[in-house]
Parts: sequence; structure tokens; C-alpha cells
Amino acid sequence: MAWQLKGTYFENCNCNVVCPCSASSLTLPADNDRCRVVLAFHVDSGKVDGVDVSNLTVAVLADTPGMMYDGKWRVGVFMDAAASKQQAEKLGAVFAGQMGGPMAVLAGLNHSAPFSWAG
Repeated sequence: MAWQLKGTYFENCNCNVVCPCSASSLTLPADNDRCRVVLAFHVDSGKVDGVDVSNLTVAVLADTPGMMYDGKWRVGVFMDAAASKQQAEKLGAVFAGQMGGPMAVLAGLNHSAPFSWAG
């Protein structure tokens, strides 16, 4: 991989207690017909293809079926307004799954054009 990120991660969804989907590698259903989850990442330090992306935050918002593994996710990415165009493009590629890693696994579950940019 041509990237490395270190920082903090926060996840929250509309399930009643602990997210059964992430605790079961997406094999258990959510508590509701649709799962609405936000994944927030603050990059304390990191580089993507040599571009410094330290001190930036990215949030991924997903609307998924109750069984996440069924696919047909609707996904949006919210980029830190402090990111330069180059930083946003590099971080966007990581979180779109285009550069491998964990997000590449989830990218296959998206429905149509998954990413929109804000900020």
C-alpha cells in the first residue's frame, strides 16, 4: 500500500446497543431495516502517495440494508474543509477503497456512484 494513516476512529449507528454488523464481520443483521452508520477518522499523522494528510478528518456516512453483506450501500464521504485539493483527492482515494486496505473490501458493497464531497 502506498499510504499509512495513524489517528483515532469513531463509529456510531442507529442500532439499539452495540453494532451487530461490525461485531460479526457483517454476518448478523442490524436492529432496523436500514442501518445508518457514520465512521469518523481523525488522522493524527499520515501520508498518501507522499502527500502529508496529517491533522485532517474524514467521515464516511453509509445507509445500508439491515444485512450489510447484501450490498447496495449508499455512501457519502465528508472531507475536512482544511484539506487542500490534493489532500482531499488522496484521502478520498483511500476511503473510496481505490488504494487497497479495509475500505477496498467495503467498496464492493456500494450502489452506483458512492461518493460525494462536501467542504
